Amino acid sequence: MAIGYTSGDPGKVSVAGDTMTGPLVLPGAPSADLHAATKAYVDQGGEGGVPTSRQILAGTGLTGGGDLTADRTLTADVGTSAGQVAAGDHTHPTGPAALVVADTGHVTTGNITVEQADWIQLGPDLTIEAAAGDVLELAPSCLLNNTGDDCQLDAATRVSGADTNWWSTGGAASRWPGGIAAWYVSEGFTGPRLPARYTVQAGDVVSGEVTVRLYGRATGASSRTLFASSAYPLRWSLTNLGGSA
Repeated sequence: MAIGYTSGDPGKVSVAGDTMTGPLVLPGAPSADLHAATKAYVDQGGEGGVPTSRQILAGTGLTGGGDLTADRTLTADVGTSAGQVAAGDHTHPTGPAALVVADTGHVTTGNITVEQADWIQLGPDLTIEAAAGDVLELAPSCLLNNTGDDCQLDAATRVSGADTNWWSTGGAASRWPGGIAAWYVSEGFTGPRLPARYTVQAGDVVSGEVTVRLYGRATGASSRTLFASSAYPLRWSLTNLGGSA
């Protein structure tokens, strides 16, 4: 029934506009642009619309969502478990350092004569990022002539221009008399065949880096030639294996 009428039949709605006290039941869904739409038509999305039953789903790392009967919010699921989003101030778990290789290179400036008198430097010093407890691996690759006495090789960490700890012993007092066993080179055209490892000590680290020098000497009075030419270069690689090697 129409209310607020001033004339006419109170059971009819005025075409000029009126207020109803009960629901208006439509015969069906609209078929023209200016037809009134039923609630069912609107809820189902109408032509080209989105039905309110459609869902906004929260994927991995999100929470919230729901159907379209109301405004929905998606929120990042922050945490440390699988499928969660890391917070901006999160920290990574500690563990072995990523593999780092530094000073991989070669020397081709001229052959090096190795004598018995004393240990001599072979090639430039090597520097790598490292911390106490990291395991370093030094792998020299070289060829020696096939005459003369056997050759011994060793390596040392260096701080402020001085040797600190020897790789053959792991200490500062003295190196093993024969150098690193895997690097002992007998007569013949040969060279060290295996890399050597050393655990970094606190006194070896300067500004987050460790410096290493390769040494060699002959075992007897006869000298030995270590090739470091363009044809037979002296090569090396220094690797940080982290703290779990």
